[in-house]
Amino acid sequence: MSTLIDSHEIIARIAGREVEVIDASLTLDRGWAPYVQGTLTIRDPQIRGLLDPRQRPRVHLQLTRRYSASRTLGYLSTQFAGQTIAAMSAAWTGKTLGQVSALYREVWNPGGRWGSDEPLAVSSFLTGSRRRLSEPDLWEISFQGGEYPLQTRASETMRWTSQNATVRGLVNDVLARFGYTPLQPGTANATVEVDEDGEGPVWEAGVTVWDYLNPIVQAAELRLYCDENHLWQLVGDDANAAGSHDLGPEAIECEDSWSADGRFFDGAILIYEWETRNGTAKKALDTYKVGKVATYVEHIAGKLTRPGRAKRIVTRAVRRALAQTWESVADYQLRPGQKVTLPAGETGRIDSITWTYPDARMTVQVIDVTTPAP
Repeated sequence: MSTLIDSHEIIARIAGREVEVIDASLTLDRGWAPYVQGTLTIRDPQIRGLLDPRQRPRVHLQLTRRYSASRTLGYLSTQFAGQTIAAMSAAWTGKTLGQVSALYREVWNPGGRWGSDEPLAVSSFLTGSRRRLSEPDLWEISFQGGEYPLQTRASETMRWTSQNATVRGLVNDVLARFGYTPLQPGTANATVEVDEDGEGPVWEAGVTVWDYLNPIVQAAELRLYCDENHLWQLVGDDANAAGSHDLGPEAIECEDSWSADGRFFDGAILIYEWETRNGTAKKALDTYKVGKVATYVEHIAGKLTRPGRAKRIVTRAVRRALAQTWESVADYQLRPGQKVTLPAGETGRIDSITWTYPDARMTVQVIDVTTPAP
């Protein structure tokens, strides 16, 4: 296998200010909320006033992989020495700007890849910052995606219910109440279940936006998330992303393991507690199990109108327990949900990706791995 020469760069802006990045880690994970999470170490002696998570400053990243470099101005001056503008124009006749640019690139992989891949652009919120007295110009930054504000803001109304009959409509109602952009267009949807009194899911005071919406969405076998471009998506729980990739050529290491640690469970008990409109306290259970290793238990301040979330939680936990984890050269074209081919010819679905800088590596968690028929 021939060696592919490349370079990796990152551009970061915090509250609109470009900063110097020392190192970075960025994760997109279908099983997390927020879907986007990461950390930065930056050097900037003037940025202290912008690093206040209470002001919710935005963090924007752009990661790019390049396979060639533009020539310097000195190189071009030497090439064109003594030539007239007319001669230069004649040489470029009929060529696009991209073709002209290609003529004056430093080619690292002759006969192979050149230029750059489509950059990975990420929009998120600053969630934390700290620095040490020993290195006052270095800051450690944490950031998270668009779900973060929904996890920290709660209803101030004693009882609120949406009059919308669909889950998609209910989610848009809630997003509008807090001034967020609506869902991206899509077909994934479900009917909002009501109780014997004809009342839908009740949002009680003190319950966060996310804690109200997520149980409703998951019980309907849907997934709500804010993507790397800060766009709200409502999709089927098993929805896959377009595109496929081959990890084989640049794979470095694989971890294929199974562990029944604190993150794994094969049973779930969800305990819902709420009050009816006349003040009667009620409790209901949503349960599901496929084994007897460990049980996940969660108390939910809200009404159970549609069982099914327990099954969804257990199914996902079992799938992730049997995942393969691959380390490879960073490729910013991969996304969770895409199909991937592994070095031995197996195929699977990407469930999460973590990119790290400056070592230009990525860790890809692959689920639903299948072996090709002999």
